[in-house]
Amino acid sequence: MWKEPPNPLLEAINELLTKDNAEWQDTATELIKKLPDMQLQANVITRKLNILNSRLLQEYGIQYENKRGHERKIYLKHVIDKKD
Repeated sequence: MWKEPPNPLLEAINELLTKDNAEWQDTATELIKKLPDMQLQANVITRKLNILNSRLLQEYGIQYENKRGHERKIYLKHVIDKKD
C-alpha cells in the first residue's frame, strides 16, 4: 500500500512539540521563528496548516487550530500518541 512521504513542515512541528512541551500557541510569525529551516511566510504557513490539518492529527497526534481575533493565533497541542 502506498504511503504519503513525510511532510517537512509537519515533521518540524512534531519536533517542536515534546512530552515536556506538548502545547504551543502564538502567531504564525512566531511559529516561523521557531522553524527557521522552513523559510515560509506567515500567510503561507497558515494556509499549509489549514490544508494539512487532518494529516497532522492522524499521523502525529497534533491538534491544530487557527483562532481569529485581535491577533491571529495558532494553537498546536499533542492530543494522542503518534501512530507508527
